[in-house]
Amino acid sequence: MDENTAIGFRWRTLLQYSNSWEVIGSVVMKNPGGAKFKYSTHQAIDDAETLRQLQHFDESKDEWYEFGSDTTIDCVGDLFAFYYDLPRRENLNGVIQIFNLFYIKETDLSKALVHSETTSNTFRFADEENMTNYDIEHLVPPVYLGFGNLAWHKRYSKKAELFFNAAINKCGMKYLDPIFQRNNFTHPLYLMRYAKNNSKYIKYRMKFKQNTLAPTGVENAIFDARSTPSKHIPNMERAIRQEQRQKIADEVFDYLKNQKGYQVVAIKGKNGISLCNGAVLLVINSNKNEAVHLFVNRETNGMSKESMESFFNKMENSFGFQRAYDIQKYENRMHLSFAKLTSKKPLEKIEQITSFIETSLSNEK
Repeated sequence: MDENTAIGFRWRTLLQYSNSWEVIGSVVMKNPGGAKFKYSTHQAIDDAETLRQLQHFDESKDEWYEFGSDTTIDCVGDLFAFYYDLPRRENLNGVIQIFNLFYIKETDLSKALVHSETTSNTFRFADEENMTNYDIEHLVPPVYLGFGNLAWHKRYSKKAELFFNAAINKCGMKYLDPIFQRNNFTHPLYLMRYAKNNSKYIKYRMKFKQNTLAPTGVENAIFDARSTPSKHIPNMERAIRQEQRQKIADEVFDYLKNQKGYQVVAIKGKNGISLCNGAVLLVINSNKNEAVHLFVNRETNGMSKESMESFFNKMENSFGFQRAYDIQKYENRMHLSFAKLTSKKPLEKIEQITSFIETSLSNEK
């Protein structure tokens, strides 16, 4: 904990399963999340044998603490159990190392990123560059890169690429496309929980498991996933609808990114599309109520509040966009429901929307 800012840091996280201290893999994610101290007293580990083993992971004299689990940590365990063809994460035997692109402990990524701009993001025993080099040096395969859209963040993209290069060249991870920009770096929480039965992410899991860009048995795995009820998706019909929405959302995003050539930026912890040099940002979701989020950056385009209101009225009347429920708090946002997005062919609809935005903002100048 930083005594001046009350910002928490957590570095060198280890997940130990059973009693073995052998490293059975590494994962690189965004930042430490919500796992809390296992004991309310926040007592440091003092068992001599445990400390002796932990010295192999960190040469500093800083104290180690034991934390409880959280959903992301459980998903990391589930992913490596899948990799090792084990029925449950509790059957693992060894240590999974967790590394991050930055080490501010905060469950809300947008808040963590704000903190990262106002703090040195370092510890008293190492600066940020040395910590990154240390982390990369201690990667042990198999290595899963799960830092998602933080790969494109202005501050962390270079660091993400360093981990990417090490995963491929040092650790032999062939499930990654050798071209950095072609990878999704899907977060384990999404891969093992929220989109577990989505065919796209089933294939991505199998790429990791088989360490190849062309895994075998994908069709059978997809069939099994659709045939087996999941405790996280009790209604399979709802899961299929969600998968269909996700497919459309992915197609729309890929169309804007690859065919239209729009720049991808990080917005509120998600991948977004930048229009008109960042004056308008779009986030594509699979949420039935808010499939497309639209953000206006008035500082970028110099748009007055009256002009923004006029622009929003046009978006509402022409395409069915809606204002945020709390206009005072979210005055620069609108959203389009999935029903409105799919009222005609989604790619045609999004083409009309982006063309309209570019024309409207061009007329503002």
